[in-house]
Amino acid sequence: MLKSGRHGVGEVVQALEGSRRLAKRSTKQGLLGQLYNDLGLGYSQLQLFPLAVETFLQALSLCQRPGEQATVLRNLGMAHNALGNYQEARQFHQKAADLHGSLGQRWEQGRSFGSLAFALSQLGDHRAARDNYLHALLAAQDAGDTKGQWQAYEGLGAAAARLGQYDQALKYYKEALIQCQKEPDSVRERLVAKLADAMKTHLAQVGLVQVHPSPRTHLPFGGLGAPREYSGILIPNGSQANRSARRPREALHKNPQRRVTQSGFCIIM
Repeated sequence: MLKSGRHGVGEVVQALEGSRRLAKRSTKQGLLGQLYNDLGLGYSQLQLFPLAVETFLQALSLCQRPGEQATVLRNLGMAHNALGNYQEARQFHQKAADLHGSLGQRWEQGRSFGSLAFALSQLGDHRAARDNYLHALLAAQDAGDTKGQWQAYEGLGAAAARLGQYDQALKYYKEALIQCQKEPDSVRERLVAKLADAMKTHLAQVGLVQVHPSPRTHLPFGGLGAPREYSGILIPNGSQANRSARRPREALHKNPQRRVTQSGFCIIM
């Protein structure tokens, strides 16, 4: 409804609330988990994250298959990241990463590790964030996930900078730039700015220049969590029950792309 441009936010909210009322009366328990997850996505698109959390929790209680549970757990982590509830986000992303790993879903596990690392960075645990970005990188490499790789390198650069390891930050930011050549100019410009800041600070460390970097420069994925974390929320795609064998498109779009998982749930790129 939102994509069509013919309906206002109020109309969409009314439609979502009507769907929730119908879901409560439904006897088709096997479909309700997917339905509530889809409703949670709708609330997330409207940035009504408290309602998204509520409906994702309902979805989690109804999902029986491990793949579906992992998808909803990751959605909950995304919604809590958007709300700034990083402790809760950390717990959900850790559970999602473990469950995806047990199912051999390395692409999904890598993205969960990346989101977990982001939450840890916002909690100030930059060593744990670094470790989980490394896990995210390895999983992305295993899965051939180019976007996941450059995002992990960017996160590793941010973690290294926060730990005062600017020589390592330089290495990671350079690698992120190499990996993100197909991304929009804004991504490369952001990485170039981080690379330049890390270079100045590294030179200051060895006594060549004096510089005071902004504490907000080296945030993973270019900034605060809510907007970017929302872009990774997972959604069901009702008629597509099989996992796509093709990798998702790497370019970012205003209307994010979907990726089918083994559970029949999908992700917004």
